[in-house]
Amino acid sequence: MGKYDVYLMPDAIKDLETIYSYIAEKSGFPERAWGYVEKLRQKCHELETAPLRGQQRDDLLPNLRVAPIDKKAVAAFLVDEKTGRSYPQYLLWGQGLRSPHVGILQRLHRINHAFCGE
Repeated sequence: MGKYDVYLMPDAIKDLETIYSYIAEKSGFPERAWGYVEKLRQKCHELETAPLRGQQRDDLLPNLRVAPIDKKAVAAFLVDEKTGRSYPQYLLWGQGLRSPHVGILQRLHRINHAFCGE
């Protein structure tokens, strides 16, 4: 298997912005927040070499996978094996990890409608 192209979707980018804002505000160290968000972004881009990692969750959305990318972060991403692309959809962090599949399920309704017309 060759390298996959990785495209962060708008909601994943919003999640990174939210994580940054939370850490910067709570810690008072925006540079620390930026470093952590960059680490998460890099972890998402590492999906290029092993996009089929994590738990397959076709019950939530076809081709959806969920995988930890850090001790406190989980990524939900779609993998298109035909085109060789991976699309991180959402990043759950901190409190959202208590029941990540519930959080993902609630947020996937829009994607399901956009991709599948359901």
